[in-house]
Amino acid sequence: MFRSLLLMLLWSPAVMAMGPVCKSLFYVPQRVGIVDAYSSGRHVAPALNKYGIETVHVQSEKEIADPYFASTFDPSNFKTNVINSIGDIVGLVRRLIREKVELIIPGAESGVLLADELAHGVGTRGNPIETSSARRNKFDMSERLRSLGIDSVKQIKSDNWERTRIWIENHGKWPIVLKPVQGMGGNGNHVANNMKEAERAFKKLIGFRDSEGRILTEVLVQEFLGNLTYDSEYVVNTVSFMGIHVVTDVWRYHKYKVEGEGVIYSWDELLPSRGELQEKLIAYNHKVLDALEFRNGASHMEIMMTERGPILIENNARLSGASGARLTELTIGKSAVDWLVESIVGTAGFINRAKHRYKLKKEGLIVFIRTPEPGTMDSKLFDKVKSLSSFAEWVPYHKDGERVEKTVDSDTLVAEILLTNKDQEQLHRDLAQILKIQEEKGFLQY
Repeated sequence: MFRSLLLMLLWSPAVMAMGPVCKSLFYVPQRVGIVDAYSSGRHVAPALNKYGIETVHVQSEKEIADPYFASTFDPSNFKTNVINSIGDIVGLVRRLIREKVELIIPGAESGVLLADELAHGVGTRGNPIETSSARRNKFDMSERLRSLGIDSVKQIKSDNWERTRIWIENHGKWPIVLKPVQGMGGNGNHVANNMKEAERAFKKLIGFRDSEGRILTEVLVQEFLGNLTYDSEYVVNTVSFMGIHVVTDVWRYHKYKVEGEGVIYSWDELLPSRGELQEKLIAYNHKVLDALEFRNGASHMEIMMTERGPILIENNARLSGASGARLTELTIGKSAVDWLVESIVGTAGFINRAKHRYKLKKEGLIVFIRTPEPGTMDSKLFDKVKSLSSFAEWVPYHKDGERVEKTVDSDTLVAEILLTNKDQEQLHRDLAQILKIQEEKGFLQY
């Protein structure tokens, strides 16, 4: 019923007469601005270009601070690159209007806040700037949920260790999580098992330079929501248009605790879209998206299943990272990138398909290869997994001959291996073989 009413609204004479800004909510834009088209966000521009839509890049900072982000940026996909060198938002808005940009979206996490500001300034569809911080700042998003009566993580944001210590003592439970307020990819995240570890992590984070080049002056301290096998965290990825949310993929994370550090990815498991667990996750996901006033664009939401029910870890107002999009192409036939593009170029079709859930053609996993000590990259050592029946692709994080440091976070992982198979038992046998090789330190030269 809602979809029918929305479609009637989209094509009503009243809307058609409301001018270019209002019509841009519903028409296919001919030029799209992408803020920080790095990491998984790099895939959007070439996908739009295939439809004849020009793209303009907006660089949120004068220099791209994150080396990985810089390595994934391809300026050839864009008509021009507009650099926010002096933080002049009004000037940027005027430039984008001159460039005839009709839609503005974030590429990487670093572009979320600026994309909201620019979309508001130019007058294109987007998400409300009044709640922008709740879609980027990990403390603010959970506090907004709490203010709306939605169960959320217990937390404190602090620049003072003594205040933090008192909060931890009053909380009275271990482990505890300490992390950057606006971190990315889990970098800087710590899990402390006692007060000594908590103090060490807190003092390590104060003054820490994050992936966007910011020096941290505050630390986010939260209750530990998961279990000690680190396999109760789930992800729901969505694409939204005018508040209509499409579930593109659902995952279960299996993680690994690095001694004295945080928790890193071990392997990610793609789940079917239906099931008792999935219904709970998806219902909670939609509730949180609405609470955060997330109405348009891609979203990557991390949720912990607890005795209290699903609780938000964080929501990221952009596409999922790593090789998730590629694995969904191989197993579902359609990725979140495809859905995002469809929400831009084919809104009517997007709305019509919004209630249909994806179906797995194959089971799929992403295995993240780590190393317990420094070594040297040798791609030939990965040949031994290419004969596995589930092997699909692998993504090296380093070049041959490069020194690889001990894995302590996502930046120090060695590689990703993508596995797909119609036979779930065979898929997990192949996973076990890869984990055995990893345990025997068979993926690097030492």
